[in-house]
Amino acid sequence: MGFLRRLADRFDAPRETRADPSWEALASGAADWTAIKSGVTPTALTPRLAENFATVSACVAAIAGALGSLPAFVYRLSKDGRAVDQAHAVARLIRDGANARQSWPEFLEWWVAQALLFGNGLAEIVADPRSGA
Repeated sequence: MGFLRRLADRFDAPRETRADPSWEALASGAADWTAIKSGVTPTALTPRLAENFATVSACVAAIAGALGSLPAFVYRLSKDGRAVDQAHAVARLIRDGANARQSWPEFLEWWVAQALLFGNGLAEIVADPRSGA
């Protein structure tokens, strides 16, 4: 240890903390990792902090992946019973994908994960002015 370091430590002793600063950085004010470690229940656990717990992340991925992998159909009821309706607008979303970047299973997996972490999943429905769909 050099002379300047000893002199600096004498006037401003280094502070020792028990908390990992990387965990504190993840908490956005409402939830504090140090409070969780000390046993104090925070007022709110943010989704960002919850994602960093391996169990929560694994459970969300398992549930969302399972729901995204299920087959999806749109049925039309008639006098003879029910039949798959391929012309329905939602059936076209399932067949062609929800948007240019996501297939239907990918979109559904993302949407369910948002609902599990944030309490709701929000998707914008954009109407096609040419076809009215």
